[in-house]
Amino acid sequence: PVYGGTNLETQAKRAKDAHVIVATPGRMLDLLERRLLDVSNVHIFVLDEADRMLDVGFQPQTDRIEAQLPKDRHTMFFSATLDGRAGRIAKRYTNEPHRYEVQRPEGEEGVIEHRFIKVGRGTKLSTLMEILEKDRDHRSNRYNDAPMPFMQRLTWDGIALHAGAIPGHPASHGCVRLPLAFARELYSVTRVGAVVHITDEAPSAETALATARGVGMAIATSAPVPAAAMTGAMR
Repeated sequence: PVYGGTNLETQAKRAKDAHVIVATPGRMLDLLERRLLDVSNVHIFVLDEADRMLDVGFQPQTDRIEAQLPKDRHTMFFSATLDGRAGRIAKRYTNEPHRYEVQRPEGEEGVIEHRFIKVGRGTKLSTLMEILEKDRDHRSNRYNDAPMPFMQRLTWDGIALHAGAIPGHPASHGCVRLPLAFARELYSVTRVGAVVHITDEAPSAETALATARGVGMAIATSAPVPAAAMTGAMR
């Protein structure tokens, strides 16, 4: 990933050897203009949420990035609409394009649930994590092959959700320990890529039930979970 607010040279070194770069327009252009990144061998250019980037004023940056890419490339342009300016930009960036539209089946109503999660300065990444890997019968590589049933990995350096304690090791070893029955049920309703919210506050029964039923987020808490919440989430 290439984005602003972090060390430029470090990102440039990592991006130089990457096969895939996911970037914000401003930082990507910064790397190109400083000649810290070579895009002459790019084969695929993906512009996601193009209409939103245009709405917030990123067209000058995307134009200058696109101008430095090889003309003989595959371009994928994702947008909620191709009307107006978004459509004109898509035509300019592509050559003999194919258009694919995704529509909701007739009679099916879309439901979107919005959630607000308060995070502190610099704590966003540690508060919101994705499930990277799941293993029902995982054993620890770090703690003497200790059992970690219903493991759901949150980071590659050792933080995970799992059932029970690791024998002989303190609770502060980094994982979020869950009661066995709850860990089993949570494992059954989550998926790789789902977002996990790490919080010190116990969720309500309604929140636990909603998250367990697939709104796209699991909640891990270091606070005691009310019995009603635990029961509700497991029904």
